[in-house]
Amino acid sequence: MLDYTNTDIRKLAVHHIGNKTNGENLRLSKEEIKVSDVKLKDLLFRYFLNPISSPDFYNFTFTNQDFQLNPLYIYAKAVFEQGKNFQKLSQDIAKHLYEVSSHPQIKDGDLFVVLFTNLAVNGHVVNALGIFKSENRQSFLQVNSPMGEEFSLHYDEGINIDKLDKACLIYQTEEDKGFKISIIDKSNKGPEAQYWRDNFLMIRPCKDEYHQTKEFLSMAKTYVTAGLPEDFEINKTEQIDMLNRSMEYFKTHESFNKGEFEREVFQDAGVIK
Repeated sequence: MLDYTNTDIRKLAVHHIGNKTNGENLRLSKEEIKVSDVKLKDLLFRYFLNPISSPDFYNFTFTNQDFQLNPLYIYAKAVFEQGKNFQKLSQDIAKHLYEVSSHPQIKDGDLFVVLFTNLAVNGHVVNALGIFKSENRQSFLQVNSPMGEEFSLHYDEGINIDKLDKACLIYQTEEDKGFKISIIDKSNKGPEAQYWRDNFLMIRPCKDEYHQTKEFLSMAKTYVTAGLPEDFEINKTEQIDMLNRSMEYFKTHESFNKGEFEREVFQDAGVIK
């Protein structure tokens, strides 16, 4: 989905987000971080962009469905239009996240705000604003071996670049729909897990072909596994066959026809009705 062969990191800011309810502070950096080392840049690409592989896309929304009032939409639009104010806008994004991090179980962490250029998304080259939060640090060992025969062993804590906790990529496209967005959220399913998607980003799935297909398959699965056994004598094998036929339909057909789907998947006239 993402091709960052020709992508560059144009801007990068890092802030630390504490938990407001627990009395932890918000620490804002005053200057951007310059990334000139090639190896460091490659590691950052691996950390930020490698994990984003899902074909799910989202748009910004708001409580009254007016995405133009969404704070993240406003900040992203300003970043794309006014690159010179990037550091100030990254601070505004950090402040917004700090305000919504109110559940006592939300972990503190480092927030990375990144402006990417020339990022290819499904073949379309765009700029993108990345927002990444690292909530978990891991211990690592370091062996020092000077020129002599003396060795020393130390430990430290740092970010595992292969474990991205939370991410949001806002692509500079579909602005009139609330921008096109990819997300990652590795939280558990507790109430504190909702803040990134629902309170901070405030997003909804894109109304595209992928989402519509996914929703229709979900409806079909719900009916086959829960609704169908209430009305008909059906065993597990028959249910599995129906679910497999529903998947096969979308693999072998370029366009969707409801009647055709019903005949191929359910087959029985009574079930179709």
